[in-house]
Amino acid sequence: MRWLRGLAASAACGVAASPAAAAVSPLVQVTGASPFAIGCAGPGHDPTGRVYENAEVEPWVAVDRADPDHIAGAWQQDRWSDGGAHGLAASTSIDGGASWTGATFADFSRCSLFARYGDVAAQGPGREFDRASDPWVSWGTGSRLHQIALSVSRPSVGLGLNSGILVSHSDDVGATWSPPKLLREDHGGRVLNDKESITADPANGYVYAVWDRVVAKLAHAKLKETENAIAERGPTWFASSPNNGETWFPARKIYDPGKTSQTIGNQIAVAPDGTLLDVFVQTSDRPDTQGTGLSVAVMRSTNHGASWSKPRNVGRVNARPVRTPGDREPVRTGDVVPDIAIDRRTGAVYVVWQDAAAKTPAVRLSKSIDGGRTWSAPQIASGSPAGTPAFNAAVDVNGSGAVAVTYYDFRNDTRTTATALTDYWIRTSTDGAATWALSQRVTPTSFDMKKAPFARGRFVGDYEGLDHAGDTFKLFFVQTNNTDTGTNPTDVYAADVTP
Repeated sequence: MRWLRGLAASAACGVAASPAAAAVSPLVQVTGASPFAIGCAGPGHDPTGRVYENAEVEPWVAVDRADPDHIAGAWQQDRWSDGGAHGLAASTSIDGGASWTGATFADFSRCSLFARYGDVAAQGPGREFDRASDPWVSWGTGSRLHQIALSVSRPSVGLGLNSGILVSHSDDVGATWSPPKLLREDHGGRVLNDKESITADPANGYVYAVWDRVVAKLAHAKLKETENAIAERGPTWFASSPNNGETWFPARKIYDPGKTSQTIGNQIAVAPDGTLLDVFVQTSDRPDTQGTGLSVAVMRSTNHGASWSKPRNVGRVNARPVRTPGDREPVRTGDVVPDIAIDRRTGAVYVVWQDAAAKTPAVRLSKSIDGGRTWSAPQIASGSPAGTPAFNAAVDVNGSGAVAVTYYDFRNDTRTTATALTDYWIRTSTDGAATWALSQRVTPTSFDMKKAPFARGRFVGDYEGLDHAGDTFKLFFVQTNNTDTGTNPTDVYAADVTP
């Protein structure tokens, strides 16, 4: 889910390419049939929209630093057209991604409660929420796996009527999950907690949660109006646990961008010295001198989030939507969701986002070598052909310092086809983003984006997963099923890439 939409980036490649190519493994299908039943929220709930049963979207992945054979992923299960999903599901691998468990789930929504207990009345806090969204997982101390959710209710009157940030953890590699803890809950059509993420630091037992909490000027009657309005205010909120998720300090506001401004896509990364970096997009209805009110920024904390620096600007964001090549259908992308990665050998920080400075959506990357205080001029890191949009950017740095970016594009489609043939790509650099290898195709066969759920645009997620185990990048992403007739539109796949 999101509040404001519309970033993109230039697709022309302005970075020198090296000849080295990455080795891409065969895909492993992670997901299968949904564990949730139609109508699982109960009578009088989920009154609006269309549910795409067996549709998995918006995956995230994390590798256990203590045991790199442990990999966990989470996703939205059974996406609704007007916001959220029946619940969040997860899967884990104990063999480095060669095989994956069946779906498990924390009790973040009424559907997960119904699937586990056959009833929702006596179980909380999940019983308060019809749907869940924005999945995220992170490994903490002692191979404890943490998961976070945005849980919401009553989309017919706007998601802000009842929205909460919930956390859960697993001590058995994702087989079972603890009862959720509620970090924040708001009622009333003016408020929406949104786009949360969770980051655990195995080195010291801290766990960090961050999100935006948007307050609209007026309550809105419809979800579309609520999610696309400029907030009266949208500050960043933060909560932390000093003991690996056993207890949490009260959530609090850590940055307020001011009236008619907000942050979105907050994500915390931990530097080798324990410094926290929170990356986000800041939006405003007051354009800057270049005519945009969107920018990527980073804040720093050196005391586990007790205090934060002022935001440092990383780069400007130029908004332009992604559309399918043929009939120009809208594609909902991660246009206000930046990604961040840190080289644990050197402390170098990399941030990627979508930007349309050259009119075509592409992936821009900026680098900091002083802990996020200053940033290089943004470069285009995607390798899509000129005029071909690249979207849903992710970045990671492996154990040897190689940088990878992943993204989707339509380069194998034409404007004359009835489909929107889409592929997933990876591009790597082994010299700190000075030069880049040619793009490597991850999907052996193109998939049709027009088979994806429609949620104000064809939708496979606002983000996809990317992590590493040693020198191997671990990819976790969605593609559609080309033969789907309406019963299984998407699945999550895993792949390994070695530069």
